[in-house]
This record gives sequence, C-alpha cells and structure tokens, in this order.
Amino acid sequence: MQNETRKNDIGSRISLLGLTLIFAGAAVFLLLMVQRSRERAQDAAYEAMVDTVTSDYDAEDVTLGTPTGSEVNGRKVLFLSSYDPTFLSYEDQIQGLMQVFDNSGVTLDVMDMDTKKHPDEADTVFADRMRERLQTTSYDGVIVGDDAALLFAEKYQDTFFKDIPIIFFGVSDYEEGEKAAENPYITGYLERDNFRETIDLALRLLPDTKKVVAIIDNTLSGETLEKNFEGAIDDPAYAGLTFETINFGDCTLSDLQNRLSQLTEGTVVLDVIAFEDADGISYTIPQSASVISKASPVPVFRTAKGGFKNGCMAGYVNLFENTAASAANLMMQFLDGTKDPKDQQLQEEMSACYVANYEVMEKFDVSEANLPADTVVLNRPETFNERYGLVFYPLALMLAGMVVIFLGLNREVSEKTHAEAEQRRISEELRFSSEHDSLTGILNRTTALDRLDTDERLRDGKSYAVALVDVDNFKEINEKYGHTSGDALLKLLAGELETLAKQTGAEIARYGGDEFLVVFFGRRVSENDPDLNAIMDLFCKERPMGIDYVTPHASIGVANAEVGHSAAELLVWAEMALQKAKQRGKNGCFVSSREMREDEGRYEQLKAAILHAIENDGMYMVYQPQVNTHTGQIEGLEALVRMQDADIGPGTFIPIAEENGWIRSIGRLTTRLVCEQIGKWLKGGITVPPISINYSAEQLQDTGYVEYLKGQLAKNNVPPDRIKIEITESLFMENSQRAEDLFHQFEDMGITLLMDDFGTGYSSLNYLSYIPVSVVKIDKTLVDTYMWDNDGIFLKDVIRLVHDLGKVAICEGVETKGQFDRLREFGCDSIQGYYFSRPLSADAASRTMEKGNLFHADDAPTEEPPIRLVQE
Repeated sequence: MQNETRKNDIGSRISLLGLTLIFAGAAVFLLLMVQRSRERAQDAAYEAMVDTVTSDYDAEDVTLGTPTGSEVNGRKVLFLSSYDPTFLSYEDQIQGLMQVFDNSGVTLDVMDMDTKKHPDEADTVFADRMRERLQTTSYDGVIVGDDAALLFAEKYQDTFFKDIPIIFFGVSDYEEGEKAAENPYITGYLERDNFRETIDLALRLLPDTKKVVAIIDNTLSGETLEKNFEGAIDDPAYAGLTFETINFGDCTLSDLQNRLSQLTEGTVVLDVIAFEDADGISYTIPQSASVISKASPVPVFRTAKGGFKNGCMAGYVNLFENTAASAANLMMQFLDGTKDPKDQQLQEEMSACYVANYEVMEKFDVSEANLPADTVVLNRPETFNERYGLVFYPLALMLAGMVVIFLGLNREVSEKTHAEAEQRRISEELRFSSEHDSLTGILNRTTALDRLDTDERLRDGKSYAVALVDVDNFKEINEKYGHTSGDALLKLLAGELETLAKQTGAEIARYGGDEFLVVFFGRRVSENDPDLNAIMDLFCKERPMGIDYVTPHASIGVANAEVGHSAAELLVWAEMALQKAKQRGKNGCFVSSREMREDEGRYEQLKAAILHAIENDGMYMVYQPQVNTHTGQIEGLEALVRMQDADIGPGTFIPIAEENGWIRSIGRLTTRLVCEQIGKWLKGGITVPPISINYSAEQLQDTGYVEYLKGQLAKNNVPPDRIKIEITESLFMENSQRAEDLFHQFEDMGITLLMDDFGTGYSSLNYLSYIPVSVVKIDKTLVDTYMWDNDGIFLKDVIRLVHDLGKVAICEGVETKGQFDRLREFGCDSIQGYYFSRPLSADAASRTMEKGNLFHADDAPTEEPPIRLVQE
C-alpha cells in the first residue's frame, strides 16, 4: 500500500516538473529579455564604435550645421579644422567636441580650411576669412585639427590668437607637433601612425607574411606618413620582412591595379593614404579602399579610419572622437583655471582600437580567434543564439513542460483510475467482510440486525417471522473432533442452509458461535411449517467427521411479528423459544406465543434486571490487556462492562440498554468505575498503561459527558493521558458535526482516540483518512477471514494502509500462537485476545500489570520498528 502511495505521487511529481519547466521557460525568457536589453545597449555602443572607425561616406552624403552653446561668462571656443565636413574624420572630431561642450555653457564655433580641395590658396584665403570673423567676435581658446590647421595657428598666433590657449590633435608630423608644443600657449595630441600595431596585427593573423607593401600618395599628409612609415620599418623586430612602397600619386589607376594584381602569397598590403592618382583624379577613402582590395589578391590592412566596409581586412585605427573629447576637456580645464597651458605636456598617445572585417577574414581563411581582445568585428553573421535564442530556449522549455505535464496528467489519471479501482476492491472486500461471517460466508449478526431495522418487508404491521437455529451438542463436537473440524461442519451446514433459504425466499445469517438466524418474509410460521421441517431434516443428516460420522441435529426457536413490537423484541422471543426447544429435549422446534411470553416474562425481567444493575451498582469492570507484538509489554487495557448477574452478558444487556435509552447511564457508570480503579492503582504505586473506555454513538446525546469525565479524572487524581476513548464509525453517521466537536474536546484534554471494530459496520476507507484517531483496532472478523486467505495479502494490506495513514494497528480476537506469529509477521503493532489474556478482574489485572511482559516461553521478542508511528 505504501508503494502504491508512492506510485500515486509520481504523476503529480511529473506534472509539477512540467509546471517547473514552463515557469523556468518564462524565467529564461525574462532573463534573456533583460540580457537582450543589455546587449542592445552594448550593441548601440558597439555600433557607435563601428561608426567611429568605419564611416565610409561621400561628400554628398554629409550635411553638418555649426553647433552652438549658451554663453557663460563670455566663454567662447573656436574649432579650426584643416578640412571640410566631407572629410572622413571631420564628423568624429565635431562629435567628440560636442560631447563636452554641449550644455557646458561654452559656445563652440567651427571654421573649415578645406585644404584637401584648396591646398595652395588655403592659407591666404582663410586668413582673410579669419580676420573678418574676428572683427565681430573674440575667442577664449582655439582647438585645431590636423597638420594644416596647426601650421596656420602657429603662423598667425600673434595676429589672431595672442595669449589664448591653443590645443591641437590629429597632427601626424611629429617634428612639427613637438616644435609647436614648445610654445607656452600651445599643446595637444600627436596622431599616431599605427604602422607598428597594424604590421604586428598582420603578422599575428598571417604568420607566414614575408612582405609588406604600403600605398601612399603625394599629398602633405602622404609625405608625412611616408616619412613615419620609413621610421617604423627600421625596427629590428621586422628584420625578416621585405618592405615596398607604391606611391599612388605617381601611378594611374590601371597602373596601381596591375601592380597589385601581381602580388603573391606571403604578402600583405597597407592602405596608408591614397587620395589622388597621377592623373589628378581624387578618391574618397571608401573608393580607394575598394579599388585596392579588389585589385589585390592578398589581404589589405588599414592604419586609419575607413575602408573596412570596402574590402580591407583589418587594422589599428585612431578614435578621433575620443581624442577630440579629450582636447575639449583639456580646454575646459584651461578656461576654468584648474590647469595652465604653460604647464601642460605634449600628449603622444591617442585613443585607438583594432578593427576587422569578418567576411574578408573568411575569404582569406583567417581565424577570428587570433584577433586581439576588444577588436571591433564588422559583418559578423548572427549566431543561432543571437537570432533565435530569445524565443527558442524559453519556447523549448515551455513545450517540454507542456509535454511533461501531459505525460504527468496522463499518468496521474491512470494512477488515479488504478488507485480508485484498488480502493473500490478493498472497500468491497471490507464491505463484504463487514457484512458476512468470516467462516461461513453468509451474513453476519451485525448485518442481519441492521436489516431487521431497515428492511421495508419487516416494518411494523408487516407479516414475517424470525427463527434462531442452534446446532445441538456442538460444544461436544468441537471438544471431540477439534475446532477445525467443528468449523468445517458449521461451514457445510451454513452452505446447505443458505441454499434452502434461497429456495424458500428466506434469508439467513450467522447469529452466534453455533447459531443461525433465519428470516421468513410475508408470512407467519408454525411448528409444522414445511420450511421448518426442511431445516430440521437438513440438520438430521449424517455428516463425515474424520473417520466418523455425526448427526448434529438442531433446536429452533421461532417468533412471529406482532404489531407494536420491534425486531429486537422478536429476537428475545426467539431466544426464549429456542430455550424452550432445548428444554424439551433438543432436536425440535418451538414457536413463541403470547402465552409463553406472559408465562416467562423474560424480556421484562431482563429489562428490570439491567435497570436494577445500572441503578444499584450491579455493574463491574473487567480489563483485557493489549500486548506489544515485538516486546510482549502491556501497552494498554480495554475496560469492558459486565453485570453481576453472570447469566446476562453484554451481548444481551447492551442492545436492551441502547433500545431503552440507558446507554448514557452505563457510559457514565463505566467512566466512573474506570477512573476510580485507575486512581486506586496509581495510589498503590502500580504503573498503569492507558485504559480505553468504549464510547457509544448513543452517548452523543449526553452533552455533559466531557465535563463529567474531567470531574472524575480530577476527583481520582488520574492524568488524562491514562485514558483512551474507543469510538466506532457510527458516531459520524449519527451526527458528524457533534462527533467532530467531541473529538476536539477529547484532544484538548490530551486523551487519545481509538477506532474500534474496524472491518465491521461501515468500515469506509474515507473515514480513516480524517477521523482523528491514533489507533485502529482491526476486528476479529477481519482477522479470522483473511488471516490465511490468499497468504493473508488483504489483511497485510489493511495493516499497511493503517500505517500509511500514520496510525497504530491493534488486532482483536487473537486466540492462537499461529495467529500471533502471523500478525507479527504482517507488522501488526499490538494484539488483544485470549492468546495472552481473557478479560481480567481488577485484582487480576493488577498482578498482570506488575508482571509487565505477557509473552509465553516460546514467544521470542523481536526488534521493534525503528519508528513507532504513534507514541502513547
């Protein structure tokens, strides 16, 4: 049963796993969204970096207004550019300056020399423009970009820029820059040529490189860069390389293409500067880079911005925007007085980065893994994760979760169906066992009595009869041939009697040990009734008993229904008639009559005797031990009420007391007697285990019982944990809410509840799951029925079910060592029955408790389970 419970959890766990996967998918989606948001921010920065180093545009693509700022204290700065807005680095320079001057309170003016288009007349023409400008405005500082602007500022410093700071950047003529920086008002940033870094990058990506071909032109910048290149290749680190220079200014376009096409493997090209060919044709950087890359069969590298989208593979380039921003920050410090231009040293470093074109690298089979860290890589294709990861992985998790949930639900439904079928099977077996006698398979006494009360055919005013059939001399048969043979005879007689009852429309039940109850519907029965004669004939047959034959015979007592009298009364009359039949010599039948009842008055006498006993201390208690199956120790005793009149047993006076409303009085009487006896034992120094008191459904009407119990406990100095209350499921059938309230009151007092007679009556598995009992007492009928049937699997399952529900199992009616050993094997916690002890008087119970262990000599103790499910 425990394994079934675990199996039943699997479907739920699978479904839970599916839900977890779905939630995980949603969580991954949210995390990826956050990550993608961050990546987009990084991509924006990356794209800005890419724009900074790859702005490949033509003149007609550029429009740029002159930025202005709000004046603060009359501060105004002039940016003097060597070129016009179409030059590749122009926009970056402006952006870098505006990063600092925007919203700073400083006004920035821009003037362009446009020396690329007008190299010869730029100086004089621009001087006139500057003179005109300065007639209406003045500047607190000047920033100049590139060589031509620096030369102009030096030449006209005293004329236009006297005693104001001048900061330059983008100057590639190192000698001129160093010379200018000797002036106390001039400082700035030299533009690195990046030859060494780019050559080193080429060797890193293409270790087999043997030759480097540099392309320059005859422009002013070209002459300066050629001089710098020649200085760079003198480095001893390049001793193994061959260098060659191609001057684009001395070649036509076709000449350049032809020379490049003849380059062989092991050579790389440096596209340094190529603005104008020998024919005087001008080229933008994207145009010249595209021409060179297409013509060259070997990789082309760049040392400056641009061309990487036009076929150049890689290079190390300056970030003019960053350098311009540094110059602007330095000018702000000069203007606010935190730094003095006279103390500022020349800066020889500029911001730069590595750039590579993924597609070109793939073309030349160059691995991206060899690139330096933080390289800006262009045209890299999106990975699967980048393109689909945001949707794929969460969706895959969610789909997997849905599949798992489907499988889990499917399994859960299957397990639930199986569990329900198993529960129905066990319930049916419990119901059958509760309604039928374990030995004979016919209806048991409890069920028969219930039907007498509920069957519509037995209502007051209906005609019917009940007969009690007692096997004559059955005690002697048992003693002579043994209980096993006696049981076999009873089973045989019950089967034949059931067959006969079906033929006559009657119903039979086992009423007691060797007694059967027969109910005849719709008619009265006389002593000469054919059906009664048939029953007598059935019992008069010889039956095999080992090597012998016996003729059991039977005595029958009959009572016919009379208006105004209950079924309980009819049974008393039938018992009286049965006694008459036995008194007449057995093997006969006697029908109850009014005269007989008047003569005997047995029923009224019983009532009077019972009432007298209740009111005059005619009751006493006996105690039957409950013994631990592993240790033999007494774990508790059940208190059982008896009458001083030994002829009237509990099977007689309890039903009559219930019928006449006396059960509440008996309940209080037994409670008082038990509490008084426990008090005496405790006072005498006896260690008393918990004593259980039976609580009837009829006592629910006694709303003051709990207070009465508290009073008795206090009066006799009995701790509440020395008392247990035995209940039956019928309490819930009577009034479940009142019963539930009562149970809470018992729990508040610290009193343990036991479920009595499990396996009889209703025996619903549903009740066990929520009735707040700690101990379940499995009825003798269930033990007898399933002890040996099918290797005891069903009884073992019931005990395991009790344990799975967290409760202790006690089996009742254990009479033999074989039963004891079997139940211990099944895991039963305790037993109660004649095997260890009959119900004992108070004195005998005292001696038994002092003895402590009730194991017989051949009852070896066993190791107790590591955890008892319920601790007393």
